[in-house]
Amino acid sequence: SRKAFRWVAAISGYAAYSFLALESGWHVLEVPDGDASFQRARIEVRVAPQPWEPQRTPEDLGREAARALGTTGTTVPAIVRRYRQEPSPLVRDTVRGWRTGRLDRVLAGDFDLIQ
Repeated sequence: SRKAFRWVAAISGYAAYSFLALESGWHVLEVPDGDASFQRARIEVRVAPQPWEPQRTPEDLGREAARALGTTGTTVPAIVRRYRQEPSPLVRDTVRGWRTGRLDRVLAGDFDLIQ
């Protein structure tokens, strides 16, 4: 059986939300499973803007994150990006319309430079 896992991060900085908002949706890892088929593991990424005023305590931050993520809507997410390491590295970004064999660069955070 699969266990649900949730990870919440608060990221701030100039234009952080406008840049990261395009990451909302499914990110899919494809792993070879014999005869040209793949097993797929997916995660859903949800991005929500933070308030202008920073939260003071971890509890306040958690409550604010729950509130912000609870208001992001209930639309069915689309696939944002597919990642594959074998048989040859490939990353396909359907939102921005690019693909690259530089999986290492994308996982290092350089996906904004690929276009």
